[in-house]
Order: sequence, then C-alpha cells, then structure tokens
Amino acid sequence: MNMVVFENRGEFDLRLCYNDAKHTQFEMQQFVHCMCNVVNFMISDSEKCIVNINVVSDAEKNIMLELSKGEKRKTEFSTFLRMFYKCVEQYPNNIAVVDEFGSITYKELDYQSNILASRLIKRGVKKGDFVAINLNRTKEWVIGIISIFKAGAAYLPLANDFPKERLDYIIDDSKAKFVIDKKYFLENKNIYSDILPMVYDIYFWFYGSTQRRCSPAQGTVFVLFFLY
Repeated sequence: MNMVVFENRGEFDLRLCYNDAKHTQFEMQQFVHCMCNVVNFMISDSEKCIVNINVVSDAEKNIMLELSKGEKRKTEFSTFLRMFYKCVEQYPNNIAVVDEFGSITYKELDYQSNILASRLIKRGVKKGDFVAINLNRTKEWVIGIISIFKAGAAYLPLANDFPKERLDYIIDDSKAKFVIDKKYFLENKNIYSDILPMVYDIYFWFYGSTQRRCSPAQGTVFVLFFLY
C-alpha cells in the first residue's frame, strides 16, 4: 500500500494505491476515514500528543462499545453448587471428569463428594473454615473441591512442588482445619474406587435422609477460594 499527499490550490489531496488481492475497497475507505479523523484532530489542536488522538470518531467509538457488549441476556443469579446440582439432575450419566486413570459421571461425582463432605463436617469443618488440597489434577482433586464447597468451607490449594517450609507456613497461617492429600484417598480406596453400597450406607447414616444433600444454608455468602 502506498499513500501520496500533494497540494492542490491550497488544499491537500490524498492518493492511495493498494493491492486489491489483500485489501478490500471498504477497508481502504475506512483507513482513509480514520486518517481524516487524525488530521482533523491535529488541525484543531496542534499541541495535542499523538497518543491522545482518537483514530475513530466519538460516534463510531460508541457504536463499537455497544457491539462489544453483545446480545443482552436475562440471567438468573446462581451459585456454583446450584449449577452443579442442575448438571447432576440433567446429565447424571454424562462424563464429568476425566484423568489419565479413568473417568466419573456427574452422578458419581455427586455421591463421592457427599461422602467426603460429610466426613469433613463430622471432623468439625464448618462454614468459613479453610480446607487444603494437596493433589495433582485428578478426579480426586475435583471431588475434594466440590466436597469442600458442600461443607461450606473454602478451598485452599497446595502444590506438591512447594518446599516443606512453605507448605507448613500456609497451613499454619490459614489455620486450615483439614488437608486432603493422596494419602487420604489411598486409605479410603475401598470407598472411592467405585460406587458401592457402602456409599449409600454412609450417606444415609450421616444425614438420615435420601433427599438431603451436603450443602451450606441457602442464601448464605462465604469465601470459596483462597490463594497464597
């Protein structure tokens, strides 16, 4: 693309040559239009810095801002757990989590996170407490996060490659009530490996009802996630 500006009887003419295989006529018209905007700004205020010169007009800017907002949609406020339960009800047998060792469905994820959530509550975890997870990105990691939310606690992520001193500091400083790690799931492998009758036994024993789920009180607001 070449642009030539020359004087013609006290005015300036602009001649633009471009490769129509790379640019359309509309694109070039827009380019010239923007150039004119820049020149007009420079004429109106010669002291204005180039960085403060608007390439597009205010009217065009408003149009682009409106377009960037996208289509207006009416959305209802919902919590993470409500959306999760909705997925469980609508797609119980769909795959929810996949890792290198296998997969689990939404129904299985709901049941297994209920088990861990009930154990957290039984061990004294309550709303607002921090529960740490020191796991790789596996199915158990997702089960742990959802179970923490169901117990009303906040998820505190840890990493295996953290120095021991840093891990100790985070756990001590956050006053984490519980740390979920690989050892915990290995010790309870008979529960978490498959959906066994024992799952239902623990679930019913803790709550005494098949209708009630591990979930914080409706309408409450609490911290879900904390990062050091």
